[in-house]
Amino acid sequence: SGGGAVYHDEGNLNWSLVVPREAHDRCAELSLVVAALAALGVEAQADERGAIRLSGPGPSSGAKLSGSARRMLRDRVLHHGTLLVDADLGRMESCLGGIRAERSAAPSSVSSRVANLGSAAPGLGVDDAAAALALAFAGRPAEPAGRSVDVFAYKRAEDRLRSWEWTYGATPPFSVAVGSGGARAVVEARGGIVRSASGPGAPALEPLIGRPFDWALPAAAEELLTRCAT
Repeated sequence: SGGGAVYHDEGNLNWSLVVPREAHDRCAELSLVVAALAALGVEAQADERGAIRLSGPGPSSGAKLSGSARRMLRDRVLHHGTLLVDADLGRMESCLGGIRAERSAAPSSVSSRVANLGSAAPGLGVDDAAAALALAFAGRPAEPAGRSVDVFAYKRAEDRLRSWEWTYGATPPFSVAVGSGGARAVVEARGGIVRSASGPGAPALEPLIGRPFDWALPAAAEELLTRCAT
């Protein structure tokens, strides 16, 4: 599914629904999460972007508790989201940011003030939230999950998700601005590969054309622009 960055630690709970496409109703499905929170004594409501925010009184009102995204297939839909229960919000904030895109074909992220469920219901734990979600989704308590793991499938999935082909090669087209002043340039990437550069400093970046984009590339571009300026 698409969407922005997702921070996950032991205080964040992920929820997922897989429904027939003809039965999919985003608002109705988000209302199940809202109902689960109400059962825990937390007032919340869904917004037009699929986020769920605190709506009760207090300083955290309006803060984001959950973001969601969907994957639409021919006959079914994956609708999933996060739920901040007791996450380390300081660490989450320090993890976000990264390389700022000048332009991107991906949906734009929107910064939001966030809060844990614990700010509205002190002492609430992840197990409590999971039990309430299961009851709202299925109308009955959750059943224990099996512990069997296909270690080979797990390793294949881990290797794929750590690979450049996934983290950069699978990205939509995007561009990144580098440099400043007269040496400024914009690097264009498609399929994770640098395809072109534009702007006053573009000639200095020719050595980067055809190079796979990665975390170190903006710094390499800055170095080439600095050499050109001197």
